[in-house]
Amino acid sequence: MMKERLLKVRKEQKRRQPAFKRLDSNKRNRLAIAWRRMRGLHSKVRHMRRGALKRPEPGFGAPRLVRGLSPTGLEIVRVTNPEVVSQLDPKTQGALLSGMGLRKKVAAVMAALERKVTILNLKNPDTFLAEVRERFAKKKEAKKTVKKEKTSIEAVVQKEAKEAPLTPEEKALQDQKERDKVLTHKE
Repeated sequence: MMKERLLKVRKEQKRRQPAFKRLDSNKRNRLAIAWRRMRGLHSKVRHMRRGALKRPEPGFGAPRLVRGLSPTGLEIVRVTNPEVVSQLDPKTQGALLSGMGLRKKVAAVMAALERKVTILNLKNPDTFLAEVRERFAKKKEAKKTVKKEKTSIEAVVQKEAKEAPLTPEEKALQDQKERDKVLTHKE
């Protein structure tokens, strides 16, 4: 009950909170927007002059009990392999899938669905799984067709080589090559 109220308070605070931007980040492309403390001797922001940018201060922080929680109130746990999902508590923790390939991600999503763990960075895990399965099936089909094409091309080339009668010029070239082989052969 109290946690839900504090989450609402945090949401309202974030709505009112100013955007803490670095001074002059809008004027120079090389400056990132992320906040950096002012160090200049005459800086209006450092002196907290009226009309200057607001500085991040402790009063802007979220309530301590809900600090670092997801918007739904779950503790965010980074999942880097499917085994970590089995250690999560579905009531208090949510999975943030990152740092793994697609196959491990699919395994982690399936494990999370089995244990009813909330996945924080996937809106709909079922559609994700369906799309991935479809993508894997297309990839498999593409591999099969490429393999068939390769074998069929090789077979056609071999057939043409066997069936095509040689012209007199080609026969002369082949004979010449065979004679050269015999003459240059060293024992």
